[in-house]
Amino acid sequence: MMSEKIHIGDPPEEKADTSKSAMVNSAAYLLVSRGMSRKGKDRSGFVDWLHPFGVAEKVRMYGEEAYTVALLHDVVEDYEVTLEALRDLGFPEIIVLAVDAMSRREDETYFQCIERIKKNRLATIVKIADISHNLSRGNSAASLYFRWQTALTRLKSSWI
Repeated sequence: MMSEKIHIGDPPEEKADTSKSAMVNSAAYLLVSRGMSRKGKDRSGFVDWLHPFGVAEKVRMYGEEAYTVALLHDVVEDYEVTLEALRDLGFPEIIVLAVDAMSRREDETYFQCIERIKKNRLATIVKIADISHNLSRGNSAASLYFRWQTALTRLKSSWI
């Protein structure tokens, strides 16, 4: 854990320390600082930037790399953070590649994205947790429920 306090809104003065606990702290800081400035809600009415913390808790058993990817899994799509910015902040390439795998491209369908995620084991672990967390929150349209269940089946089949 970092010993110094970081105030929300203050940008880090240097690259993130890539020791694992500092990596998690840096990801959490980035998510909270971006999320609090946005104040958005998801389809279910929950504060959207809290969702990655729920996903991270689901992957805690897989280690700090999975936990970090879970915290960052939406930052490229939802918070205008680039992969290059993650690299500049000092996140290891394994983290950046997993976040990249989870970031849907403008020209691809949801299930094309799922197929790409399956090629990255860390991204697959986090995406399964992401979908599980979405399902656990309820209030989703039937079409989303079906899409998420289908995606879970496809992702889990890649582990066999």
